[in-house]
Amino acid sequence: MCTAYLEGRSIAALARQHSVSRGAIRTAIADLMPDHTAIEQEDVLAPELPVTLDMPGTVADFLRAAELEPVERAALDHGVTVRSGQGYTLRVSAVPAVHRQLLARCQPLDGQFTGTGMRRYEQRITEAARTTAGRWDGYARTGQTLDIGQEMRRFALDCIWRSLTGHPLDDGTEHELAAVAAVATALPTLPADATDAQDAVAADLARIDAVAWHAIEAARSGAASPDGPGRRVSWGVR
Repeated sequence: MCTAYLEGRSIAALARQHSVSRGAIRTAIADLMPDHTAIEQEDVLAPELPVTLDMPGTVADFLRAAELEPVERAALDHGVTVRSGQGYTLRVSAVPAVHRQLLARCQPLDGQFTGTGMRRYEQRITEAARTTAGRWDGYARTGQTLDIGQEMRRFALDCIWRSLTGHPLDDGTEHELAAVAAVATALPTLPADATDAQDAVAADLARIDAVAWHAIEAARSGAASPDGPGRRVSWGVR
């Protein structure tokens, strides 16, 4: 028994082995080894091992822009980016406790796809449809010919813009967003060199960037609008 104790067997394990109480084991150790103090070694849980999880890119972007503890920030910084189509995932290795902390910080994202969140989007898209229908009604009264492709693109942009900012798409923003179509059209003919390709569409990219920042600031400000405030969640766009 003394040898087993010195080798690291716990009081509880020795008590079970000899079918006696823990007090009896402590007394025996004190009598047989007066220079040793019996320490109650309860069964200790094994330390948590790192777990690897794939985190959606949008969630990773959101977390990078948040205030994190050093251990949480380190987990993200050491994550491995895995590209998938136009998006990506971040492969994060950390102990379960850190994963739970990061998950808790993502709670602001949950409301976007709840019943309440989807009803807010529904209202904004409905207003975009009413605006489009009203514009078409005006065309019908005046006998003006419309470009259905252009009208549907405007409707789609209006839905996206209202969802992001809570404000209807104005003519100036629509004009600036036309740069997206210009870049998409130019992509097949761009030079292979990345620098030359960027220079070829630099002006349009700058316009797109300016419009994107305008949308972000409008969403963050939460300014009053017919469709309610914009989203206040920062997605870490840089």
